[in-house]
Amino acid sequence: MDASYRLVLEGYGVFLFGARAVDHKFHIICMGVGSTEDTAAHRSMYEAVVTEVERLELDRTLRGIDI
Repeated sequence: MDASYRLVLEGYGVFLFGARAVDHKFHIICMGVGSTEDTAAHRSMYEAVVTEVERLELDRTLRGIDI
């Protein structure tokens, strides 16, 4: 997973979290908004993304839905 801090919305940085495909295109998984571009901000948003993806994966697995 990679993150980019290139957009600004009402004075706050918009982080785009995603992954690069084999063709080098960046595919956005989610977006986050923060007031700083430091390690703590990245870590906090990344951990929230990972937690939610794991929750969704478990839910779909329990319900027998393919991911």
